[in-house]
Amino acid sequence: MTLLVLLHAALTLVWLGGYVFLLSKAGPVHHRPRVHRVLGRTTGVVLTASASPWAARPADEVSVPRR
Repeated sequence: MTLLVLLHAALTLVWLGGYVFLLSKAGPVHHRPRVHRVLGRTTGVVLTASASPWAARPADEVSVPRR
């Protein structure tokens, strides 16, 4: 059992190390104006699309906590 815990911890450290490495390489790319603008627009579209069904419901269907 101890071996499995150590293996899991080692895999987690390797995964997180790789993730940090990739993010450090992607950082300068994200700060380019075009990439930043595209990511901002994409995020806005996704958030708006996911909230649209909720916002389009009639007021009587919206669940409001009652006291």
